Amino acid sequence: MELTVAYLEEQFALFNQQYFNNELPHPRLVVSNSRTQLGRFCLQRIGSWPFGLMKRDCYTIRVSAYYDVEEKDYQNILLHEMIHYYIAYKHIHDTSSHGAEFERMMNWLNKEHGWNITKMAQTKGWTVAARNKKTRSRHVLALQARDGKCYMSVVHPKYIQYVENQLKRIPEITQHEWFVSSSDTFANYSQTRSLRARRLSKDEYERNLMELRGASVE
Repeated sequence: MELTVAYLEEQFALFNQQYFNNELPHPRLVVSNSRTQLGRFCLQRIGSWPFGLMKRDCYTIRVSAYYDVEEKDYQNILLHEMIHYYIAYKHIHDTSSHGAEFERMMNWLNKEHGWNITKMAQTKGWTVAARNKKTRSRHVLALQARDGKCYMSVVHPKYIQYVENQLKRIPEITQHEWFVSSSDTFANYSQTRSLRARRLSKDEYERNLMELRGASVE
């Protein structure tokens, strides 16, 4: 579904009435595009003129639309941030950011009202929204060691020759190949500037190799 500020405002008002006794003032609601922060609650204390003698609290809840997910997922994220908001607004002491009080409220919403709020969302299997899918070429290095272990790495293009020179000094590496690929298979690989690689099982290495050889533009 398409996430909008209007939708967040509607859901916030509904959840505030149903679960928080309408005690939460309407915050600033923002649709972000973060890949790693699916939701975020922010409390900012702002001093007013003159001399900052009077202060007011500014509350913001951000929900990311980076992934194309179901409505229920967005609702769970919003409720997660509303728990943070409630704890902060009511000045409730908790043992940590997701401490005992947060867990108590989370479990109450999950068990009594059928939600699936978690302390940390698991994005594995989530689809990136079409607008965020950018074709990006990556320089992939495939390595095989003398002991049979297999590795792959994504290397910064400016450091390819540097890594190639490193390889020449390591006799344990018996075979290596360079590829250029825009496959999503390597989207979660960090781009390295030295000889660092991710160890793969033989089967996964062979599957990736077949894909690279079929998609390589070199």
